[in-house]
Amino acid sequence: MESTWLGGRSALAFANDPFITSRVGNTNLKVGSMLFKEKQNAALVSLSWTVTAPYIIALIATLLTACSSVESNVSEDAVAPPPAVLYSEVMVRSMGGGAQDDDTGELSNSYSLGPIEANEELEMSVQLYSNAPAETEHLLSLGDVLGRVWQEHPNVQRALSEVEATGYEISGARTGFYPYLSLSATQASNDASATTLNVIQPLWSGGRIGAEVSEAEAGQYYALADLNKVRLDLALDASEAYMNVVLAQEQGQLWARYIKNLEALLDTITRRADLGVSPPSDIQTAQTRLSQARAGLQASHSILLRSRLHLESLLHRPVHNVNWPEEEYRLSHQEMFRILDSRAVNFHPYPQLASAEIAIQKAQVKVAKSAIYPQLSLQYSAQLDQSDGDFTPDSSTQLVLQYATDSGLRGYNSYRAILQRLTGAEQDLIYSKRDVTDIVSSAYSERNASQEQFYAQVEAARAAVKLVDSFLRQFKVGRKAWLEVLNAHREAHEALLEISNIKRNYWSANTRLALHGMLWARLHAGAPSTELTFAEQ
Repeated sequence: MESTWLGGRSALAFANDPFITSRVGNTNLKVGSMLFKEKQNAALVSLSWTVTAPYIIALIATLLTACSSVESNVSEDAVAPPPAVLYSEVMVRSMGGGAQDDDTGELSNSYSLGPIEANEELEMSVQLYSNAPAETEHLLSLGDVLGRVWQEHPNVQRALSEVEATGYEISGARTGFYPYLSLSATQASNDASATTLNVIQPLWSGGRIGAEVSEAEAGQYYALADLNKVRLDLALDASEAYMNVVLAQEQGQLWARYIKNLEALLDTITRRADLGVSPPSDIQTAQTRLSQARAGLQASHSILLRSRLHLESLLHRPVHNVNWPEEEYRLSHQEMFRILDSRAVNFHPYPQLASAEIAIQKAQVKVAKSAIYPQLSLQYSAQLDQSDGDFTPDSSTQLVLQYATDSGLRGYNSYRAILQRLTGAEQDLIYSKRDVTDIVSSAYSERNASQEQFYAQVEAARAAVKLVDSFLRQFKVGRKAWLEVLNAHREAHEALLEISNIKRNYWSANTRLALHGMLWARLHAGAPSTELTFAEQ
């Protein structure tokens, strides 16, 4: 399997789960080391009194040969390591097919991870997007996640039901133009009674019926805008959860590999301490770093579990394989300029909701204003039952004009109150447009900054990884301390963790820019339409 990392090529195999780590018997190592050195010191003291100088020289030569064999370097006939060698050979033994007795062997790039293949080998290319094939089994892409929450989430279904309900409200408001029936029955104290059926056709209501229809249509526009907002909020939440899962998964792999590297280093420094070449404190230092790395792995595992559960709750289905978005999800400069120019402000749910609220307030102003005017209607009345001696005509057609003084005073005050609310709604529209402009501008700036930061961090990681080999070679000749070697390993590990963080920031900003910019079709081909138009009457 081939993978690319910082311009190099390497072969790498992991047969075990990256989250399952082996434990080192710290107590046995320390006790065995102390007993060995006590015996060695006693033997050297007795030899100094019993053997002659030639034997002492031969013994020293034997010890030096043993030390040099334990710390053997890469063969001199390998003129230069291949470009893929970016880490120390001491850290390679736990990454190959099995452990080796010395520090030599085939070198691998210990920080090269990647997509999960069928044989569970792990690679990771240091690039912004994924090269995973689309037909990878159980691979859940970002577009799949967004498409499912847009269609299947309960909040979306609730918002769709509200949109459907507003359709019935519009139909109900329009019935005000049609004639309607009125049935009245009276009973007097003198036992006189009458039952009358009235058919009433409204002719003019001061604009109240038309205003009620406009208010219902504005309510439907508001419901559609709220549906877009629900989908937008769900998409933002789902995309963040998706990125968190990918980030935690990748960083968990980095932590697992860092632990394997530290275990290899601990094995090396233990052998050196057993031979008296290094002090026992170096073992404790390596064990401390190993314990810290294991704690970091568990923290990363916890974040992965929490993020995965949140994503599964949004999708209501298990989540298996995820990966960084592919290159096709990256917005072009033309698309970003469209978003920053006018598209986000024109089609974003926040201004849509504010515009719908303005339309509703304007319709309510008309309804309140209609209460000031009289009502004109055409009525047909028919007597269904009447008492004896009642000479009221059995049927009649009337033109009725009605006006109530209390309606005028109440309507005027309601009219003034709604005018104030209309002013507030107009201010909400101004603020929402500014808010959307700020959101997309921030996402655009963060995306560009993350892209530039990514390439700079890659260079920093390359330097940090190469520094590890240099420090280890200098440690072998006594020019660097053991703590400096461990620090170099940690700095290289942290540099690669930061690359993952930058990739996450980049894709998060790119996705937020596409979502807030209402270019949902760029993320999923079956994205719902978000363009709304409302014609005020």
